[in-house]
Amino acid sequence: VISYNGRAPRKEDQFLDLPISLDALQLVLLNRGIVQANRQPNRAVDSVLYGLNGRVVRVALPRLIPQKTQVPVDSVSLLQDDRTKVTVNTELVHNVSALADKALSERITGITVKALARAATKFALAEGVARGAQQAAGKDAGPLVGLLVGLLAKGLAVSSEEADKRSWQTLPDEIHLARVWVPPGRYQVQIQSAVGTSNPMTSEAMRSLSLEPGETAVLLQRVMP
Repeated sequence: VISYNGRAPRKEDQFLDLPISLDALQLVLLNRGIVQANRQPNRAVDSVLYGLNGRVVRVALPRLIPQKTQVPVDSVSLLQDDRTKVTVNTELVHNVSALADKALSERITGITVKALARAATKFALAEGVARGAQQAAGKDAGPLVGLLVGLLAKGLAVSSEEADKRSWQTLPDEIHLARVWVPPGRYQVQIQSAVGTSNPMTSEAMRSLSLEPGETAVLLQRVMP
């Protein structure tokens, strides 16, 4: 019996706001420490604030959000026609979440370098666009045009920053395996999953299984969450 339990971890953005002036540092501390103390980060608000300041570079890195299974073990029961019963528990053979966390940890240095280069390029382009617009608008309207274009360009750079969050969402959190040798014959198979801290057992419907001499049968199940 192979049991695929739970869901693999998903990825979310983790934002690093890097100020390049003292005013920007004060803004970042205020925004992160006070404004967002009781709410989730708001990209629209951040884009306006950092766009107006013009001296904050946002970097997005991926982070894993575990979606751990609530099923630590499965119990497999085989009931033969003569009422002989065999019961065996599954064992953890593959922790997908742990492997995903290890893989991300090994790659995070390279991901961070690329993210910094991407953010720096966006900031430099936004600076160039703002200065170009200011020069093109002339001496009188230039400062105002440059301010508006800089706000839009730098706000867009902040709002568009996003990490690579691709992942295999169809994978399980854990893979469990149970193996048992039984004589040939007809069996009724029932798999029970232990759920929660008190481990109450939830059962799935009986399956019929007929085994010939030397035959190997593989049963699969998907347990959510």
